[in-house]
Amino acid sequence: MLVSNVWFFDARYISLPTDQPQRRMNERLEKMNERNEKAARVARTAGPSFLTNLWGGWLAIGLAAGVLFSVIGPTQSYDYPIWFRLAFWLPLCVIASQIGAVIEKLARGRSWSRSTPVLWFVLTAALAAAMTPIVYAANSIDGWEPLGSLLPYAGNSIVFSATFAAVRLLSKTLLKNQDLAARDSNGAARSGQPDFFALLPPSLQGSKLKALSAEGHYVRVWTEAGSELLLLRFKDAVRQLDRKEGTQVHRSWWVRKNSINSVHRRDGRIFLNVDGVAQVPVSRRKATSLREAGWF
Repeated sequence: MLVSNVWFFDARYISLPTDQPQRRMNERLEKMNERNEKAARVARTAGPSFLTNLWGGWLAIGLAAGVLFSVIGPTQSYDYPIWFRLAFWLPLCVIASQIGAVIEKLARGRSWSRSTPVLWFVLTAALAAAMTPIVYAANSIDGWEPLGSLLPYAGNSIVFSATFAAVRLLSKTLLKNQDLAARDSNGAARSGQPDFFALLPPSLQGSKLKALSAEGHYVRVWTEAGSELLLLRFKDAVRQLDRKEGTQVHRSWWVRKNSINSVHRRDGRIFLNVDGVAQVPVSRRKATSLREAGWF
């Protein structure tokens, strides 16, 4: 009885397909590789997405500047102990960075903000004007200093603000001006989204695309969850899109067909109304072909 039981067990074992353990091992390896690839992708994109974010990018500059200034002790602050320099410079730089973020947010969408030199000048001037009284107050802890000291504080504020603005615009350009294929293009292709969606903040990546508009060297991507500017050529972005779902209706506009709510005419021109998007002009050259295709 014992022998027959042992023999039965052995026969059952031998009857299993010889490649089944190997298949199971291959499946486990594939799943492990997928998890490792996903973790690596998240690690690659977490840093840049935070730094290219409006508030995160400015905050990183403020923290880095606060630590740097605490170490080197500019404007004769090196005579104070390190803990005092940290308590002085770190909050001051963080406040400056968040004021800079507010100014940049208010400047978005303005026609002059498309020019990097003009945007840098506006950021520098507005940030320096805001920080001069704050710096004056921070240096008047032991009693208000003479009003005449506002002038040197204003000079220091201009220098620091110009540096902050330059670092912000340069870092934003360097981080966003990368190869689209290196920005998780495989994941974008699997999700059915164009590659440039990988450059958007996570809150917009899963949202449906409505339109694209050219703004200087940038492209504004309009989605159902909001919009974002990308440092990308308009024609490169349009090349990635499905022509069945939308088309370029103007030299600086691409629109998804099912996102159009209504069409109206003004001064002999045709405009498309899209929710959450500015009125989209239709060029006269495109109007005929769009009418024939049943767009309006």
